[in-house]
Amino acid sequence: MDDLIALTAAEPYMGDHGARHLEDGAGLLIAEHKGRIAGYAALWPVDHLAHLCEIDVHPDHGGAGVGRALMAAAEDWAKGQGHAGLSLTTFIDVPWNGPWYARQGFAPYPESDWPPGHAEIWRGQLASALDCSRRHMMVKSLSAPGI
Repeated sequence: MDDLIALTAAEPYMGDHGARHLEDGAGLLIAEHKGRIAGYAALWPVDHLAHLCEIDVHPDHGGAGVGRALMAAAEDWAKGQGHAGLSLTTFIDVPWNGPWYARQGFAPYPESDWPPGHAEIWRGQLASALDCSRRHMMVKSLSAPGI
């Protein structure tokens, strides 16, 4: 899992998250193309969900279905770990963020429904360098409706 630390260390929001969550059963999914990394997804358990902290596709592979394949793999990973769904935080208005996640079945996750771990994630984002006025949390159920 040292790869998770290396891949996430340079991200403005993620920082030391990779290192902090290694002991929590983190998952790192890698998409390869011709022996090179085409994209990755980093997840870890938060409350009863798998939190998708990062999903990135190299620009050379944009539009080729790598993101969709990583999302499907993330869902499989979450189900295999016994999680009820996936959560994430994202920019609302960036086409490859909020709108893309909505097309993948994610919906806004109302703050009133956040368990303690998700509230902590949001507090971390507010304390980061990100402009959270354009961000929100989203959720996707992988089991019965009503996460």
